[in-house]
Amino acid sequence: MSRDDDTSKTLIAKFTRRDLVLYALSVGCNGDDLSHCYESHPDFEPLPSFLLSLIFMAQSEGDRPFLTGIRRFPPSFMRHAGGVGPLPRRFLSDSYFDEADSQDSPTVLHMSQSLSMHSPIILREPTLDDPDPPTTTKINVAIEQVKPRGIGTFVKTKMEYSQDGTLVATSEMVALILGIDPSHVVPLDDVSEQPASKKMKSRSQIFRATETKMLQFDVPRNAALLYRLTGDYNQIHVDGGSLFDGPLLHGLCSLGMVSRAILQYTESKASDLKSIDCHFTKPVFIGDALEMWILRNDGCIDFCVTSQNKGEVKVKGKLLLVQKALSSL
Repeated sequence: MSRDDDTSKTLIAKFTRRDLVLYALSVGCNGDDLSHCYESHPDFEPLPSFLLSLIFMAQSEGDRPFLTGIRRFPPSFMRHAGGVGPLPRRFLSDSYFDEADSQDSPTVLHMSQSLSMHSPIILREPTLDDPDPPTTTKINVAIEQVKPRGIGTFVKTKMEYSQDGTLVATSEMVALILGIDPSHVVPLDDVSEQPASKKMKSRSQIFRATETKMLQFDVPRNAALLYRLTGDYNQIHVDGGSLFDGPLLHGLCSLGMVSRAILQYTESKASDLKSIDCHFTKPVFIGDALEMWILRNDGCIDFCVTSQNKGEVKVKGKLLLVQKALSSL
């Protein structure tokens, strides 16, 4: 899936049922979702979006011992010798390093994320000696596109998640790197084959539809502090860093909250989720009062998350359930 060694790497992540429960609680699960947050529930199953958090605790295959507990930021997939964030050294011109001493440390923002499920997530079965054995997942990471623009540099990364030799899921994320003059960045064109996908409904299309449903919820004050324990320890989610006045909710936490809410609203099982494509259009802050607008659209569910007071679109995207779940809606 890669072109060159410096644009791809293979990482290993290990997780337990405890990690699955912590993730479920961090995206809003509670006593109504015991199948996700109680490991002894007869129908216990992971939320598919949990896979997206694994990249933040994954490490290189040869690294020993395998780390546990709180990790440093940036994570392994964003660390490149001589590079900046998710950008390897080969994409930075010599002129960048000539001026680097006078530049602020670049900020990395999560702009979009997709996840496509191909097979159920595998869990190791408990034993008498180990009631919560770790499950190993191999993650192949490859940079697909580097696009310098006036606002910053967009980097698209593809990830493949495999367990026991089976491809479980694929994902794509787009990050925006701020603080690097685009003239210092060497672009990389995306030559990967892109499958045809349905275009997302616009906010106005969703709002105008008579069958649109609306859910309201507040972002808990401890949401980012809880979610960071799943692996993303970026300080921007604690104090806002140098760009924002307060802590931002992780984009992947927003995605997890949205997918969990749609699964609950449609009375679907986690294993019914086939894919989700999410764009983070505005920052979601701790304590935000939000509205989520949901519209079924020819087999897809379009969603739009807005602030209750200003109506700003914070998150938008689409989610696809397997056909048996869609037919029951």
